[in-house]
Amino acid sequence: MFKSVGTAMFGMLAAAVVPSAAHAALFVDVRLADGSKSAVVAPGDTFTINLYATVTGTDGNLTNEGFQSMFGSLLSSNGGLPVNFTSAVAVAPFDSTSRQDTTSTTLAALVDLDGDGDLDVGSNNNASAAGFVRPAASTLQPGSSEFWLLTATVSVPLDAGLGLSTDLNWRFRTPANGIFGTWLVDGVAKAGGPGITPATLSDVLTLGSPVTVSTAVPEPATLGVAAMAGAGLLARRRRVGSC
Repeated sequence: MFKSVGTAMFGMLAAAVVPSAAHAALFVDVRLADGSKSAVVAPGDTFTINLYATVTGTDGNLTNEGFQSMFGSLLSSNGGLPVNFTSAVAVAPFDSTSRQDTTSTTLAALVDLDGDGDLDVGSNNNASAAGFVRPAASTLQPGSSEFWLLTATVSVPLDAGLGLSTDLNWRFRTPANGIFGTWLVDGVAKAGGPGITPATLSDVLTLGSPVTVSTAVPEPATLGVAAMAGAGLLARRRRVGSC
């Protein structure tokens, strides 16, 4: 059973971390479908996360803010609860023919990017655009501060353990050449390109906190019943073996 946690608390945290209007910035954030940042899941569950970009200018004019495209990957944290990304689909108008998702002509790759045995989506090869997720509109999209870019589906294996957790977040492509994103701030088009990586844009580029999903911790009574059942099965096997 999927149960989101802390929607109201997330709203307060989001207000605290989104850059203020006094500072031109691009804020990229992942959230659960209901806007929250954490959820309790069960083995066999499937859930979705959404990717957003918020552009904040300094002139207070939304027609001067916009977004077009961005390269990156979606990953779960290494270790902990295993979860598998099963799709990543760009949302209109960021579903142009130049997009890269799991339904496009140029596919985003479903692959284990961090060696923990579960599936992420994207690439580790910053030298090539192939395999990365890329929500992309055909032109710059002005007139808003927040843009819904993509929806990803995630599954929890049936054999996932209880009392485990993992974080899911976006990771920017950091190319030595090429462009990792294009957006509009105060009427000026911005692009992360050669020599301009997310690290060098740290004053204007912010990544939000991850989405955390966890499986419930077994209650002591449940553990006790399981232990008694195991002890009973062991005793039965010993009796059968002695016959």
